[in-house]
Amino acid sequence: MIKPRRFIGTACAAAFGLVHSVQAKLPNDSLFQYQWPLKNSGGQLCTGCTVNKVGADMHMEQAWDITTGDSSIIIAILDTGCKWKLPDFAGRIWINKGEIQGNGIDDDGNGLVDDVRGWDFHDNDNDPDDIDGHGTSIASVIGSASNDRLGFAGVDWKCKLMILRDGRDSSGLLDNTSKAIRYAIKMKARVINISRGDTAAALTTEYKDAVAAAIQAGIVVVAGSANNGIEKISVIAQLPGVIAVGATGPDDRRAKGLNPGSAPSNYGDRLDLVAPGDYIPVLDISSNQPYDQMASGTSMATAQVSGVVALLLAQDPRRTPAQIRDILCSSADDLVGDPLEDTPGRDKYYGCGRVNAFRALSQISSIRPPRPSLSQKLNSQIVALNLFTVDGRRVIKSVPAFGIQGFGLTKP
Repeated sequence: MIKPRRFIGTACAAAFGLVHSVQAKLPNDSLFQYQWPLKNSGGQLCTGCTVNKVGADMHMEQAWDITTGDSSIIIAILDTGCKWKLPDFAGRIWINKGEIQGNGIDDDGNGLVDDVRGWDFHDNDNDPDDIDGHGTSIASVIGSASNDRLGFAGVDWKCKLMILRDGRDSSGLLDNTSKAIRYAIKMKARVINISRGDTAAALTTEYKDAVAAAIQAGIVVVAGSANNGIEKISVIAQLPGVIAVGATGPDDRRAKGLNPGSAPSNYGDRLDLVAPGDYIPVLDISSNQPYDQMASGTSMATAQVSGVVALLLAQDPRRTPAQIRDILCSSADDLVGDPLEDTPGRDKYYGCGRVNAFRALSQISSIRPPRPSLSQKLNSQIVALNLFTVDGRRVIKSVPAFGIQGFGLTKP
């Protein structure tokens, strides 16, 4: 990943008078004011950033007045792992209560020993730690500990994050992903976030079957469209039943990445909707400076949508993947982007529109499943950031970036 600019730290933010006061359901996290996808108040994001349009966000303030989530909802993050020891993940990581840590026994009989915090399918061990950074950034967007006066806020404040490491780096499709999907099904995840993939790879039958099995089990699968700037979305996002997500910037136009020459978000007729994906503040894997990074791409947009899906399931856990997809589409904000691309109704550039969490959570009456008749019951079966570099310098750090068909950033 690329860290093109450095955040003002928490203490510095307070010194500059930038830490907001708590209002309504706005969290008190010290760096929340930088999280424009959650509440976009306009103003300059950073030197060289695109225009920051007031209201070009997911309307989370109003959404959180309805629900901030439920700890029984589990989101499986299939990625490069997670630096789960970072303070901003306190209380957010899923714990397998069927396992006794460190006893060397498969206590719950799922075929894996001591899988207390998920599993590393790449190295085949019980420590899904992250050495790349991508998975940590995804987890932080979905579920950073919220309203704790520290760092960032997650889209969902209470869901649990199941960390499934299916690869070492952040590029390409991985053979271990289908195993991770099967694990997520077995361990009762409700959402699967797949923020990686490409547009050219041939998916195996097992991979397709695993995704289909997850959806059949009632798990909502969310995947990104990719970042090649072409009319072709990723092969994962094309699969039946998967929610396909594109990315937008703080100006509501298709995301273009952090660096000059970066390719925009991919598009196509299969695209379901878009979500904020450019200039996204994310947690860094560095333990001594975890708040100095922004990321960009449909990876980030996918994480935003997964967080909203978790809120919808917290509101009504009976909702099916098809119902969730319908809610997101019918409540999305249309005609907010480039008028040459974002045409009335569904289009190939923005899908149904930009996700609107408040409107989605407000559609209670139209999405609850109908009550079965008595006969059905009897016959049924259990079914400026001026990212103001404080010293006036543009700080660039770099860790492994994605390849041309990856889902993240490209080195300048």
